[in-house]
Amino acid sequence: MKKWKAYGFALACILFLCSKKEIFAAGEKNNDEIKAEESFFEDGDVVGFIGDSITHAEYTSINYMEFLYQYYLSRFPDREIEFRNLGTASCTVQDVLDIYDRDPAFQGLNQAVILLGMNEAIQEISVEAYIADMEKLIERLKADGLKGEDILILAPTPYDQTCALNYDKNGYPYQRSDDRLTAFTEQLEVKAEEWKVCYADLHTPMKELSVELQKEDGKNTLTIGDCIHPEAVGQMVMAYYILQAQGAVEELPELLIPEVPVEILEDFYRNEQGVRLSWKPECLPMFTADEFQELTGLIPSAEAIGKEVLYVEGFSEEVSYELTIGDNVLGDFTGQELLEGINLAVLEENPLRKLAVEIDEKSRVRHKLAAEYRSAVYTAAETDTEEAWAQLQETWKNWQKADRALREKIHEKVQTAADQDYIVSIVEKGFSKEILDQESMPAEEFLFEDGDVVGFLGDSITQVSYSGISYPEFLHQYYITRYPHWELELRNLGTGYYTAKHALELYNGESGIYDAALDGITKAVIMFGMNEAQDGGDTETYIQNIRKLTEMLNARGIENEDVILAAPTPYDQTRSSNYKENGEMKETVDNILLEYTVKLKQLSRELGTHYVDLHTPMLRATKLFQEKDADDTLTVDDNIHPKAEGSILAGFFFLYQQGAGKEVADVRILDKGDVQTDNAKVSRVKWRGRGDYVSFAYHPYSLPMAISSEVAQTDADFDIMNRISQENLQVTGLESSEKYTVYMDNVPIGEFTGEALEQGVNLAACDWNWGQVAAKEIEGLNQKWQECSAEYRSVLGKATLGERSATQEDVDIAYAAWKAQAEELKNQMYEIARTSVSRTYQIEIVNKNGRIWMKLERWKWAIGVAIAAAISLPFLAGVIFQMKKRKKKNRI
Repeated sequence: MKKWKAYGFALACILFLCSKKEIFAAGEKNNDEIKAEESFFEDGDVVGFIGDSITHAEYTSINYMEFLYQYYLSRFPDREIEFRNLGTASCTVQDVLDIYDRDPAFQGLNQAVILLGMNEAIQEISVEAYIADMEKLIERLKADGLKGEDILILAPTPYDQTCALNYDKNGYPYQRSDDRLTAFTEQLEVKAEEWKVCYADLHTPMKELSVELQKEDGKNTLTIGDCIHPEAVGQMVMAYYILQAQGAVEELPELLIPEVPVEILEDFYRNEQGVRLSWKPECLPMFTADEFQELTGLIPSAEAIGKEVLYVEGFSEEVSYELTIGDNVLGDFTGQELLEGINLAVLEENPLRKLAVEIDEKSRVRHKLAAEYRSAVYTAAETDTEEAWAQLQETWKNWQKADRALREKIHEKVQTAADQDYIVSIVEKGFSKEILDQESMPAEEFLFEDGDVVGFLGDSITQVSYSGISYPEFLHQYYITRYPHWELELRNLGTGYYTAKHALELYNGESGIYDAALDGITKAVIMFGMNEAQDGGDTETYIQNIRKLTEMLNARGIENEDVILAAPTPYDQTRSSNYKENGEMKETVDNILLEYTVKLKQLSRELGTHYVDLHTPMLRATKLFQEKDADDTLTVDDNIHPKAEGSILAGFFFLYQQGAGKEVADVRILDKGDVQTDNAKVSRVKWRGRGDYVSFAYHPYSLPMAISSEVAQTDADFDIMNRISQENLQVTGLESSEKYTVYMDNVPIGEFTGEALEQGVNLAACDWNWGQVAAKEIEGLNQKWQECSAEYRSVLGKATLGERSATQEDVDIAYAAWKAQAEELKNQMYEIARTSVSRTYQIEIVNKNGRIWMKLERWKWAIGVAIAAAISLPFLAGVIFQMKKRKKKNRI
């Protein structure tokens, strides 16, 4: 039997995704016993649920298909899947075959779920006939293009013949139909493998669950009392077992708020009275209906699919805290309750629960509309006249129109909710949430400015002699490409093996060597700590030396507001190779760096400097890396020095905390003729061929950042470029499903759908964007700038450390060479950037299948070709005539 692919959930949560624990209570079936195949329906699927009255379910407000629909909306809000009810009351498999070609609802499926057999059992149709008919139905579906892996056969739900309601007063059963259903089930499992289709058994677990229920009361049943049709909770049980068969029974991602923040990009703020953060759920709670509560009573582990748990560490156990999401107060909880976990999905004021309630209501409307159409199919089949079938075609169109509109509304609401950022606040009772909001507001931007000369003081992590990329180098590229008309100078003053004390000795004159590179700087970035931590230096001494460095800069005329204290990048002590066999860490250097980080922030507040934390977000990034590979690292394998990807991330986190904007340029071409731009100029907008061709003159004022191979890899892992380098192009009024090629000065730079262009595409990511081409040229020079800086700093290190193998003269020579080369490279980079932003580019957006070819409508080309042919044919005829004449003459 072909296995359905098991797609693991990759549902993002803010901090981490916890593993689920399964508990099997009485009446529950272990997954392995009922699960034959695993798969999820995919975006764009049209899934037909072929069945009888149990699927038709006109007798209840909702059926198992709608419960499945709600689950998929919850877990995969970005997928548009049509779940189509093809159940018809009283149908056997043969009846389905009879109506297959006359019921338009069977057209357009690419997935099918089959649940049939109850009517065959009641009518005492033989197992052989049932299996033969089922095989014909499968072949019919395959003839329509479905593969075996696209077809799921469900063993039929049981006839509840053990229920007391199935027995008369003398103890005789009214029906023994379940014996035949059991035989059907046994054969289906065997035949499914032969037919190479997917299979899941609903019969066995539902029968066993019914038996468990009847131990309490013989009249207990999952049906509406007729022992045949599952009531609403029975339909929910069916859906749950199908989800188990798909391997889809998973909890929502759990949200853990730790005592110490571990992610800088989630707007995390915490003080002693509360915590505030931005939360993007990306998947949603569902199953708020009473039927779900009844299901969890029957199968306690089913609660997992409706849970959305929030855990908060570090609050006082007995103190009460108010939990809010947005403007919605969800309730008051003690620190102990928050530590043990709060199920957000059951809190009535949770805006996502409110959405789930609304979706459940709309889902029931969908079911009602579908059941009405299936009743129309039943009537047409009963009447079986051409007029009845013709009328059904109109009924189908009306139902599809109503169902499509309802699905679009549902999907829009779900997509909006999943994409939204929610502010979660947990505040001690009596403390003002407004004060917490105010305190959590990000600090003012402290970007570098035109005319600044910025010195980056640090150790080998700043110097980076082992790569062409350092975090100052990444910043250098950002500022040159974003502000090409500025005069900004960055100086890499990092020196290998240096501590803050070494820098003090150098710039106070104690080392006996003079470093002219510090002269003339107007702003400074200070990042030390790694070498101090490796030496086991105490925090107090470290902070004291950073304070003295700041005072030294003050003495040179640099105010504290022009100083940035940067918390050092982490020592990677969590990778698996840093653990001994007994589980103990070999090195714990980062414990010291963590202490430095906490105290450095306090020092920054005291002195009034700016502060950038590279330690915390880099630690989080390392953790994400090691969730995939326990020994992976952002360092060059020494646990200390960031490799290129690590330096890029450090530069990104620095820019993010500086308040660096993402916008290179923003162009919005609207179909009504409106043009909106930011940091760019657009003119001469032309539309041709009813949206097949759009062109305009484009003059951006900035360049995108270069996407080198190292940046591309970092972006693939951490999605950084959309946050700091976005050259947005948005065009509305195009055909959403059509593909368009975007040209820049006649060079194709990207291919996008009309839908993508309407939402906005990032041209910065296009390799042949002329701005990107210029940026890559700049980055090549920028890495040379980094390398020449590192060479000078290496000479300085030799003159001030260890055996002091270099002299002041060597330093002066190296300084002069560095200064000249760095200046030349800087000028070249700015020249490239300024030349690029001085140009105006012709942008063309062309429908690949449209009526435009080479800027003209195809009919104009046809006319042109015809005219050209008309003009050239007489000339060609004359040429041919002359050639024949000469040939004849030659023969004579």
